Amino acid sequence: MLYFDFYGTMAFHITMLLCIGIILAAFIIHYSVRAYRKPTDASGEPEEHTEPGIPLVLKGLYLGIALYIIIITFWIASKGIAL
Repeated sequence: MLYFDFYGTMAFHITMLLCIGIILAAFIIHYSVRAYRKPTDASGEPEEHTEPGIPLVLKGLYLGIALYIIIITFWIASKGIAL
């Protein structure tokens, strides 16, 4: 007995989850790049030689991607595949 319908449904859901995750990541990266401002010195001009660090939005993006991978892995592992 083969489970072609089950595999098709699972492949569709996995593909949709990955596509949604990639689209959200692209929007967040775009927002973080546009919203990032260089640190300023005492006179209010941007400092050219400062270490930029990681903006808070990108830290949230990294955390979100990590949680997304963990949740999707758990979801796929808990669904199981009947062979």
